[in-house]
Parts: sequence; C-alpha cells; structure tokens
Amino acid sequence: MSVQSTSRLSRNLIFYLTRSAMVALAVCFPAIASAQAKLSGTQEEIREIVFPRPDQVSIEGKATLTAYKDSVQVELIVITEARSLETAMRDNQALRSRLAQRFIDAGIDADAISNAKFSSSPKKGFLSQKTNSFEVGAKLQVTVTSEAELQLLAAAADQYEEVELGAIEFEHSEEKELERQVRELAVKDALDQANFYSQTLGFALKPINFYPQTFTRNSRPQLLMSRAMAMDEIAAPASLDNFDEIEFDASVTVVFEIVQNQN
Repeated sequence: MSVQSTSRLSRNLIFYLTRSAMVALAVCFPAIASAQAKLSGTQEEIREIVFPRPDQVSIEGKATLTAYKDSVQVELIVITEARSLETAMRDNQALRSRLAQRFIDAGIDADAISNAKFSSSPKKGFLSQKTNSFEVGAKLQVTVTSEAELQLLAAAADQYEEVELGAIEFEHSEEKELERQVRELAVKDALDQANFYSQTLGFALKPINFYPQTFTRNSRPQLLMSRAMAMDEIAAPASLDNFDEIEFDASVTVVFEIVQNQN
C-alpha cells in the first residue's frame, strides 16, 4: 500500500471518530442538562425563570420580629377520692372552687379561670369486681400574665396533695397583630429595595404582582420551676414578668415592571 493511500485512510478514520464523538455528546447532553437543572414551583414561577421578561424584575423582601410571650395557660389537675362517687365529686368541686376564689383574691381575673370537664374512674378491689372507692379527676385551667401569678399556682400544687401541675402552654396576647406587622415589614423591605435600585440605576419600578408570603414562628422556651422547690423559694418575688422568646419571620416576592424615565 502506498504512502498516499495510508494517509488518506488515516484522515478518513479521524473524521469518522470525530463525528461519532460529536453525535454521542449531542445525545448525552440533554440528559446531563436535565440532571443538573431541576425546576420546581407553579407554572407562573417556572415561566418567569425559563422565559424572563426583559421589562420585569422580582425582589424578595424579608422581615423578623422578636417578642416575649406575655401569658401562659396552666392546667391544675385536681384528683379526689372517696368511698362514694357523690362525695368524691362534691369534694373535687369544693376544692376547685376554693382554688379559683383564692386566685381571684390574689388578683387573677375571673375570666382567666375555667373548669374543664371532669371524669371519674372507680377503683376496684384486687380480688373482686366490687368498687372500693371512686376517684374523680378534673382540670382547672388558669391563664396568668406574670411570674408572681405562676408561682401562686405552683404554691397551690405544693399545698394540696390532690392538686398537680398539668400542661403548660406559653402564649402572646397580641400574636395576630405581631404576625400582621412582620408581614407588612416584609413588603416594606421589598419596596425599599426597589426604591434604592430605582434611584441608583435611573429608572422607575412599578409593583404589578407578588408571590404568596411565607411565615414562620419559632419559640425558645425556658424551663419552669420544679414542684420540689421549697415554699419559701416559690414565694420569692420574680425579677422578670416575661416567660420566653418568640420570633416571627416573613418573606414576600414582589414583581416590578421596569418603567423608563421620560425626560
């Protein structure tokens, strides 16, 4: 075989190998691209990402508010036992009434005290089905707004064997208002950014749409006093009336239309 024929064969071989490599790359490229770019969201949001409009811009506004919960709902579980159901129920009601009046005399609002429904569970003998005694349990729910009032409930639980501290839930009396405020601040943040860009870049931004806001609330609970605390300790005045911290976070994406300034 001549040198010229060998050279022509080599060029043809390189041509076909290069073409095959390009075809393989073209086939694999869509799969690679689809694996790297995964879009999620509504159809409108995806359209804005894939086909952005040249005369629009989206700005995200964020805001955070921190406050301290100013009230706590406490359950006092009152359990009484007697040989007759009527006596157990009467004793339970009498004790709850004494506790409620005691709290009212100490300054707790009567509307902040409510009696939950009671339940009775008869105790039976070990070797017979005969009921030896009746046990009645009822919940007294009290909403307090200071450490001193919380200590008053703890003192009652320590004083009476029939009383135990149940569930405790911290609250904020103006939680809805704080949520409204943080959402308003998130929108204001987006508008302030738009105003800054307008002044810096020399064109106006007109709000035309927004994406649904996100909202979260996070609490940082504090530990409560132990029931084993001595009476002289729980009677000490509290130094703070706030219970625990609550953080409100909100964000909103506002879509603006770019309006060129008319000179």
